[in-house]
Amino acid sequence: MDRYTNSENEMVCQCCEKEMPFRLEDGLPFFVAAVFDSSCPRELQQNRIALCPVCAAKFQHARKTMDNELVECLSTKPDLHVPVQLAGK
Repeated sequence: MDRYTNSENEMVCQCCEKEMPFRLEDGLPFFVAAVFDSSCPRELQQNRIALCPVCAAKFQHARKTMDNELVECLSTKPDLHVPVQLAGK
């Protein structure tokens, strides 16, 4: 669960690692469950990443790193940190 929370136990974006921008009425942090690999033929919870609204928009509309690069990087890295270029950064 540490990839979703910071040292203060607040939910953070898996891209920018900043705390989610607001909470819903029920107290849970708002996040976008973005699809990591759109070529995956099945709907899998493991194929979702928790992003803040800004990073989710960048991931969907301004991502230079392609799905095959993400999957290849994930399969070769010992940790779960995968570099992704969003909106030129």
